[in-house]
Amino acid sequence: MRKGGAFPLGLRRFRAQPQYVENLVTRVQQELIAGILDQVQQELGAASFNVWFKDSTHLSLDRNTLNVGVPNLFVCDYVESRYATTIARVAARQLGAEVAVQFQIDPQLFRERRRSQLNAGKEFLAAQDIKDTPKPRPKPARTSHDDSRQEPPLTLERFVVGDCNRIAYAAALEVARNPGKAFNPLFIHSSCGLGKTHLLQGIVHAVRQRFQTPRVLYITAEQFTNRYIMAIKTRSLDAFRHRFRSLDLLAIDDIHFLAGKDATQGEFLHTFNAFDLANRQVVMASDCHPKMLNEIQDPLVNRFVAGMIARMSSPDRNTRVEILRHKAAQMGTRIADDVLTLLAQHVAGSVRELEGALIRVVAYASLDKRPITLSLAQEAMAEHISAGESRIHLDTIIDTACRFFGVPKSEIIGRRRTRSFTLPRQFAMYLMRQLTPLSFPEIGRHMGGKNHTTVIAACRRVEKMLQDNQQVTWHDGAIKQQMTATDLVHALEDRLRS
Repeated sequence: MRKGGAFPLGLRRFRAQPQYVENLVTRVQQELIAGILDQVQQELGAASFNVWFKDSTHLSLDRNTLNVGVPNLFVCDYVESRYATTIARVAARQLGAEVAVQFQIDPQLFRERRRSQLNAGKEFLAAQDIKDTPKPRPKPARTSHDDSRQEPPLTLERFVVGDCNRIAYAAALEVARNPGKAFNPLFIHSSCGLGKTHLLQGIVHAVRQRFQTPRVLYITAEQFTNRYIMAIKTRSLDAFRHRFRSLDLLAIDDIHFLAGKDATQGEFLHTFNAFDLANRQVVMASDCHPKMLNEIQDPLVNRFVAGMIARMSSPDRNTRVEILRHKAAQMGTRIADDVLTLLAQHVAGSVRELEGALIRVVAYASLDKRPITLSLAQEAMAEHISAGESRIHLDTIIDTACRFFGVPKSEIIGRRRTRSFTLPRQFAMYLMRQLTPLSFPEIGRHMGGKNHTTVIAACRRVEKMLQDNQQVTWHDGAIKQQMTATDLVHALEDRLRS
């Protein structure tokens, strides 16, 4: 040591750069991790390593723990169940001591891989040698009234028909053949993901092709609202009104978006009246019956119910199989019936959920380099199947009825006989009997300890209303509501499934 206790020059430089130690540790860890990965690749082979480790994992060391970052639960489950032992053995050999292996979702990998994971099925199919693929039809020239840059991709010919949507599909076909004459306006309602948008775009496409007219338009209520606001800001209301009121057919989706927007509703009402006077077609879609649209002005609701109202429900199992077969054909692959049946059995929600399950199976086969068989589909859907199809709980039915009728839960399960409470109580008990496997006594006990004869009487009362298709009237606060018993049950079921 120098005079005065000063450090030598080299040590002074070392103290002045503490980052040096961290960089040295980082380099050592990187070399150790690289060695672990090299040995894992040697044990698994290049094919499996490239699929499950090269771009799908990120390794880091933290004392006696080797953290394995993965992009999602699917990769996590697969790698942990098949390769955790191999990783631990290789790491112990490389590090000279046993370490704990911990799997976790890595946010950066999640962001990087999310889009590629969702498109894995399509990437797999694109890499295959698919023969006899029909050439795409030429795109039509864009016209002044066509806001899309290509033909609507969803056509009526591609729509899968079942008992759940037969009426809505038949109405859509008739409108496409005779716009402005049959079912005007046409109002289609259902829960999300059941095909409303498909039918609306299919009608637009069919009318454009059949009558060779550019004066048809598909638009969402949000887009209509935004364009109306922009027209006000730019003082171009006349151009906005001419644009819409000169159309031959207007298909407007998600009409419930207009709720609470009084100025936009007023403008749409005038547009609607212009179409009505000229016998031109309006088609609308919403997530509920027109009379259940909150904060929509009465003049608009009256016009909605003056035409054809068509409800679409969730597809049954046979329809789900056909939807899956149709989607698989669109993707350019053939999937065995037993695989389609398995998916249809365990995915009972929307069409989007069915498509997601199909893509999951195709992606699983792509990543594992295996053909799509029943055993592979069971493996890919293991988490979903093991959980089982979720059953609707009694409390969920009660809560849904409370929100729908605007009454507190204490009154539905209570004993007051006021009609404003007995009506939702009866429909709740009816749905419990229809949607759950519970007996009348079990339902009665859950409804505040009521006798089973009370539940039987309530169910028979609702069945009679359904048989006669009675009009049911109730008050939600200060607002009077009315709809048929059939539509009321359908509305409650849609809310339970959404």
